Amino acid sequence: FVYNQIARSWGQKDPEAAMEWAKQLTSSQTRNMAMSGVLSNLDLDEADKISDLLANIGNHQERKNAISSFVMTNARKDFDSTLEWVESMNDPKIQDAAYQSITGQWIKEDRAAAMNHLDSMKPGQQKNQLYQTIASQWIRESPEEAVEWIQSLPPGQGRNQAFQSISRQ
Repeated sequence: FVYNQIARSWGQKDPEAAMEWAKQLTSSQTRNMAMSGVLSNLDLDEADKISDLLANIGNHQERKNAISSFVMTNARKDFDSTLEWVESMNDPKIQDAAYQSITGQWIKEDRAAAMNHLDSMKPGQQKNQLYQTIASQWIRESPEEAVEWIQSLPPGQGRNQAFQSISRQ
């Protein structure tokens, strides 16, 4: 928590230097917290700065974590602009992580649009994970609708994962 606060404060004045400091931290957990703190100060209208900061994170998993944190923070402020930014990403793996980060918010904002996006995805692990994320979110809000939706899914891994996610709640 302390590293996040330090990075957040420093990032307001000099995000590039704060990010360089964050990348030098030895623990991956503290690095992730600090990078999230730096990015929490930035808005979507600073897309070039965000892209530069993210591109310089060498570890792919840490880059995904930083993007996820950034996307979640901004989705709470301006969901539509955040979604547009996510859709403009070039790296499919990073984009999938960003979609997963905002799925819960997306369902609250516009369930039909979230479902349309899901329907347009190719079968695979990312789609199955989104089934799971949507099911676990939806079951809390409307259990009957969630179960009906899961039952309407085509048989397979995605449907199975969706059922598994609600059975754990």
